[in-house]
Amino acid sequence: MEPALRVTAARFVMAPAAVPARNRSPAFGLEIDPEVLGPDSDTPHDLVRDRLIGLRLSRETDLGAGFGLEASVLTGIGESRYRLPKGMGILTDPVDIGFRSLSVTPELALSRRADLGALSGQVVLGLGMQAARSRVTVRSALLDVSETVMTRRPYARLGLVLEEPRRGVALAGEARVYEGRAAEIGAEMRLTLPR
Repeated sequence: MEPALRVTAARFVMAPAAVPARNRSPAFGLEIDPEVLGPDSDTPHDLVRDRLIGLRLSRETDLGAGFGLEASVLTGIGESRYRLPKGMGILTDPVDIGFRSLSVTPELALSRRADLGALSGQVVLGLGMQAARSRVTVRSALLDVSETVMTRRPYARLGLVLEEPRRGVALAGEARVYEGRAAEIGAEMRLTLPR
């Protein structure tokens, strides 16, 4: 969402092509802080809707000596809507910001498995590219902005998995660092149900 919001704001404030970029003024219109919807934002906002469905296809090749190579493609469709009851910046009217996106994320990753006694471990290093086509809307009493933007974000991924095969329990953690140093960190617990 952050790159799509950044592009939408940039397009809205863009001056005529005859004006050099260094001479363009922010007075042309909308200024949106791309982090206005982030967890550390000082702007009050509510997540009204957040839906995402995705499908991942992958193939892993055994390279021997505990190494593996995985190629995967993740595609997803998402919709999010935020309400900013006190507006943003100099705009004090309530603002609605909406996103509808279709994304495709191809990735290539190298993994290394290791036996740790009763446990099994795996380290994964991957490189990927998240490409998305997003419809972004910004609406308030004074604004009715709607843009379709394409964004591409290359990233590097580091993943760690610790598994106890007998009980079917695994703990996994992952960190992604995107171009521009934006980062995401996640963790999950996986349970294998008996048949």
